[in-house]
Amino acid sequence: MKQGKDVRFTYTKEQGRPETRRVTPLDLMFLRPGAYKSRCLVGYCHNRSAKRTFALHQISDIALIDAVR
Repeated sequence: MKQGKDVRFTYTKEQGRPETRRVTPLDLMFLRPGAYKSRCLVGYCHNRSAKRTFALHQISDIALIDAVR
């Protein structure tokens, strides 16, 4: 997680439609160690103005972008 950078990606919830998100990454974590679908990105979602957890297998089209503060 690079200082001064955010990420933009497409996030698709289970049974949902894809949405573009802009997130300031805070941490990577495993909800259940060893489980593929438990790998998550924790970050501040600028679209929702709140801290959120994103399952890595539901993220696509990721890009590193300049942070706007």
